[in-house]
Amino acid sequence: MRPLTLTVKNTFQGSHIRFGSQFGTENTNLAVQSGIIGGAANPLSLHQSPLSNSATSDSRVDANKTVTTFTFDRPVTSLAFSITDIDSTRNDFADAVAVTSAAAFTSSKADSSSSGLQGVGTVADPWRPWTTDNPVNNSATNGNVTVRFTSQVTSFQIHYWNQTAASYASVDGDQKIFISNLSLTYNACA
Repeated sequence: MRPLTLTVKNTFQGSHIRFGSQFGTENTNLAVQSGIIGGAANPLSLHQSPLSNSATSDSRVDANKTVTTFTFDRPVTSLAFSITDIDSTRNDFADAVAVTSAAAFTSSKADSSSSGLQGVGTVADPWRPWTTDNPVNNSATNGNVTVRFTSQVTSFQIHYWNQTAASYASVDGDQKIFISNLSLTYNACA
């Protein structure tokens, strides 16, 4: 039997984004977060912030985006995972999230009402809060999306933007989403 290897590579696009907090006091990017977030225990954190508040934009420009690529060393089937805590806070940040892959997948939002998410999860129409002030409590699931692949997959990407230019100088514009409940099937003998 041969173990399955998953490689996770995280890059930032453009010149307005960094990993970790804006003031450089914390970086939990690609770290396991202890506790419950989005109703899930111990998820993987994607943590980013603008280099400066004046560099942020209300549009989904690549200068405000990171792309995280997940690559398996061989095809897997029945891949599913949740993205949790897609939310916003007035004058701070507004999450926008998309998934891309050559393999086919479906997605479902935990809450499509005005207290949940809008969008279909593409680069052109990412999952995002309905308002610029829609924070999600760590125990709540209204900022969650579940992604399920319907065919074999070896790689997928998560695109993650800050989509607000609103800010206060004293506010750290860092933002986090979380990956949890990853499940899949693979051939251990291949």
